[in-house]
Amino acid sequence: MEEAKRYGQDVEDLRIDARTGQVRDGKRLSEDQARNLLRDQGYSDVSDVSRDGDTITAKAKQGDREARLRIDANTGAVSRQQASN
Repeated sequence: MEEAKRYGQDVEDLRIDARTGQVRDGKRLSEDQARNLLRDQGYSDVSDVSRDGDTITAKAKQGDREARLRIDANTGAVSRQQASN
């Protein structure tokens, strides 16, 4: 695709694998894109977003539960580190 949006930001020359639907040869997610990704997945109060190599960490709430999250900057996969009430 010549023009597209990825997690709320314009990108040029986005390549998608037709079999998997995964972005190919894409740049790693930025911290702003990670915030948008989390909001799109239903998280709120996203804060403390930081990068360490290919991993972005953040705090966010889902409903009334707070979670510490890890985002793979290459794939956009989100996982929980820990949760509390």
